[in-house]
Amino acid sequence: RLQVRNMQMCALYIPSLGAAPCTRQAAVAPCMVRAPPPQAAIAPQSSCIRHRRRHGTDMHAPSTSRVACCSSAYDNPALYTSEDTFAEASYWDKRYQQEPQAFEWYRGYASLRPLLLKYLPPQLPILQVGMGTSQIQYDMVAQDGYAHIMSVDYSSVAVEQQQAAHAHIPQLKYAVADARRLGAAFPDASYAGVLDKGTLDALLCGESDVEDSARMVEEVWRVLEPGGVYLQITHSPPKSRLRYLACEAGWASVDVWEVGQQGRCHGPYPVTLPAGAAARGLGPHSGLGADIEARETFSHWVFACRKRLEVCGLKAVEM
Repeated sequence: RLQVRNMQMCALYIPSLGAAPCTRQAAVAPCMVRAPPPQAAIAPQSSCIRHRRRHGTDMHAPSTSRVACCSSAYDNPALYTSEDTFAEASYWDKRYQQEPQAFEWYRGYASLRPLLLKYLPPQLPILQVGMGTSQIQYDMVAQDGYAHIMSVDYSSVAVEQQQAAHAHIPQLKYAVADARRLGAAFPDASYAGVLDKGTLDALLCGESDVEDSARMVEEVWRVLEPGGVYLQITHSPPKSRLRYLACEAGWASVDVWEVGQQGRCHGPYPVTLPAGAAARGLGPHSGLGADIEARETFSHWVFACRKRLEVCGLKAVEM
């Protein structure tokens, strides 16, 4: 099957280009905007054509990060082939070997900073799942003094690169781990927040998309402490993404934010999300999240899912 990257990414930086539709043919991006170090960035469209057709995801969801010119098989940000299996660790190992420089999915720290500070407390332990070669965790420490960020990825290549780059920063730790099966090394209720920038999106491109996404969300819920927040960042709008964020125990609250150009934030839009299979079984036309409409032409979405407080029956409150 072909997986084709959405071509709207360039329109954020050159609005006159407009939005180019996805096709089933390999396409050439209309522009490549060089990004300054250390956050040379490309923004892969993480939801594959197969998944979007099956589950009703918006086929024209934008991807808006800057593109870094580099000498690798991924020079062209719009060119994808049947070999791009985003849900497989082997794909990412090969890609990171060929393209070792840092890049950001979707957005860097500047435009996400207000929401990260709102939901992920700097003084408490934070887990980042599927960090790839992102530098957002470095910026969180350097700019806002985050005290402890554990970042994991199932690509050993990415983990080795990050460990080598940040060995001198004690606040940053890295480990090889699968977000669907974090295991005993990640105890229950051990993190105040979990950051996911595109990882759930990548799993939704696999053959076991529904099952894999459910396993990941349950693991995230398990390692969150009561009152902690799972912060999921995606290109998909609420009507397409919310049902995949459901967990068996249910979330105390879910806030939806839209982050537009230059980091403009719209929200929060509170959502009541049914627990477990009741939400995952809903179709794209169920109405869940349908009342939340995009206010900007090019934007990403942030979902803040707060775990219930489980002590003395108290309700979860915002940190």
